[in-house]
Amino acid sequence: MKVLDGCEFFPNIGIDVLIKRSLLTINKYNKLRMHDLLQEMGRKIVREKSIDEPGKRCRLWVERDVYHVLTTKTATKMIEGITIDNKREMSETFTLSADAFLKMKRLRLLKILCRTNCYDLTYLSNELRLLDWMGCPLRSLPSSFKPESLVILLLPYSKIEQLWKENIPLYKLKVLNLKGSENLIKAPDFTTIPNLEILVLEGCTRLVYVHPSVGVLTRLKLLDLRGCKNLRSFPTKIGMEPLEKLILSGCSKLQSFPEIDGKMECLLELCLDGTNIKELPSSIGNLRRLELLNLKDCKSLRSLPIKIGMESLEKLILSGCSNLKSFPEIDGKMECLLELYLDGTGIKELPISIGNLSSLVLLNLKDCRNLADLPGSIVGCKSLKSLNISGCFKVEYLPENMQQIEFLEELDLSETSMTKPPPFIFQFKNLKVLSFNGCKVSSSKLQKKLPSLLKVIQRGRTNTMALTLPSLLGLSSLTRLNLRDCNLCEGDIPGDISRLSSLKVLDLGGNNFISIPSCLTQFSKLEFLRLSDCRALKSLPGLLTSIESVRINGCASLEIVANPSEVCNSSNRSNIIGVNCFRLTENIDALTFLKKHLKVFGRTRAKFDIILPGSEIPEWFSQQRGDSPIKIDLPLEVRNDSQWMGVAFCCIFVSNDASRDEYLMCRAVINGRYSRQANCSQSNFQGRDSRQVDWSCWIVDNGLEQPVTKDHILIRYYSRYKLYPISLEDKCGERETNNFGQQVA
Repeated sequence: MKVLDGCEFFPNIGIDVLIKRSLLTINKYNKLRMHDLLQEMGRKIVREKSIDEPGKRCRLWVERDVYHVLTTKTATKMIEGITIDNKREMSETFTLSADAFLKMKRLRLLKILCRTNCYDLTYLSNELRLLDWMGCPLRSLPSSFKPESLVILLLPYSKIEQLWKENIPLYKLKVLNLKGSENLIKAPDFTTIPNLEILVLEGCTRLVYVHPSVGVLTRLKLLDLRGCKNLRSFPTKIGMEPLEKLILSGCSKLQSFPEIDGKMECLLELCLDGTNIKELPSSIGNLRRLELLNLKDCKSLRSLPIKIGMESLEKLILSGCSNLKSFPEIDGKMECLLELYLDGTGIKELPISIGNLSSLVLLNLKDCRNLADLPGSIVGCKSLKSLNISGCFKVEYLPENMQQIEFLEELDLSETSMTKPPPFIFQFKNLKVLSFNGCKVSSSKLQKKLPSLLKVIQRGRTNTMALTLPSLLGLSSLTRLNLRDCNLCEGDIPGDISRLSSLKVLDLGGNNFISIPSCLTQFSKLEFLRLSDCRALKSLPGLLTSIESVRINGCASLEIVANPSEVCNSSNRSNIIGVNCFRLTENIDALTFLKKHLKVFGRTRAKFDIILPGSEIPEWFSQQRGDSPIKIDLPLEVRNDSQWMGVAFCCIFVSNDASRDEYLMCRAVINGRYSRQANCSQSNFQGRDSRQVDWSCWIVDNGLEQPVTKDHILIRYYSRYKLYPISLEDKCGERETNNFGQQVA
């Protein structure tokens, strides 16, 4: 719209007429949409102006036409718009001569979207309204260029050191984007750009200061200086009244934030995360319409204004402000605040006025290691849905009146010192996620206080306690339950856990039971079962559920696992991940798992994965090669072959690589021959363009307690219905799958 307006096309009137005539539409994202046929009709009209000589057309966008005009130097003053792209040869560099645009005197739109060589450009049209040059190799724009009509200047990831060597009046310029221009050492004097609305200097890492005139840009709406890690100074006062977003994230050498001069009532987002600021000015309270204040990882921040009362604030992020010892009183109701992140701060207590946050939905206090308790006034947060106090090891109890917070959905009490899990926890009817991860406490501390909820576990352990939960029947909405590292042994899991009818994710990892409780076979909706690091677990029976994924990493004693069809019975895809399960592979290998899966589900399940210890590609695989990618030509008639089930491949994780957290990327690509199109599992198939069937990666030792010391094998299977959806009418030939039968070294 800005460019059209700069070209004096009166877009507001013209677009309204086109919409009324159904030639244009506006989608839900407020973007203009045009039918392909209308677009092609317009392009045809342009081509017919000069069929044989593209240099005489007003617009150039076809790659071969652009290449012809620039290499033969047949451009004329008729050209008003040109787009230079090199889509087919993305790795190649397009070379522009110094006088490439010399004849284009009326050029108003120039977009260069590919890598270019051009170090001595002598001319650009003074009629330019839009200059969009990704990776511009110039150190500065041509001295002859007088961009008085320029509306939008986009030079992201350029080699620009300084836009112009002298100040140039740019009264029409509204957008300036120099994102990622790491050589930029000097920002322009903004007194000559008074109508600028958007200024993006993100990632200009050599920029040390911004000209003070930026503080008086009366029409600026966005100022983005994210990642300017050498930025040391900023105007001491800012009063840009229309400013909506101010982003200084990652400016790690910026030590102070300016005073707010005036109300700046339009500012909605202020991002100061990752800066070195030590305090905020009291004038921050003038930001009455501020919705987001991000101070994450401001390690030097020691204090906030004594009172905060930004009445429109919706999200306050103080995560990782480790030197922040106190949280201020809440001045006023702050009824709009929805999310408060205090995780990783040094606060010792919450103010009583925390109860004024009646609309608060999320409160994150994770790893607040100095926090001893929660105030009873927290009951005033009646809209609270998520409370995380994991890692607050000084917290021993929750206020008893918390049961009045009836909308609570997520509660994380992991790694706290709670001696008395409040019974009211199990009265939260809306609770969906509950975590007691790592709640290990001594028997001497708990045996006297809570005999009905906790019991001493004598089986080979001394002075430890296992958390024993009361009836879980009230948690009918629970979808995720984390009981990892709770010292649970045989009989410690309540029998009615299977009555959690909505449960989808259950983590029992790091516990000490020998066998899976029989009640786990009765879940109706469970999708993910995590048993990693259950070192005493010896067998995994058939679960007869809808489980999609089972994690048994580090189950050192595991010897027996039921058929995949009984362990993972998902309707579409399934996987069993068993890193470091060495004893299991003495009885069954990955290929045997695959064959058992194929026997039951080979034609009906889209995908199956199995990871187990292993160092050799089974001879069963026809391709035994180490290069990448491997291409397999499938005959056209294979789709109609009823005997053909699908494609399986395997890869070897070599332990030397896995120990460095490297990952294996698995990707399958279908190359279609015709133009029919269909969708399947978020994959697109269309014409001759390659479309991904699937993409995923596994990090072998991600989150494991024990290092990976031996090689592991991944076997993946895609059924024919994954590769050839029933709705797909395209006949496909060549199929390419990365890492087919490849040993990764």
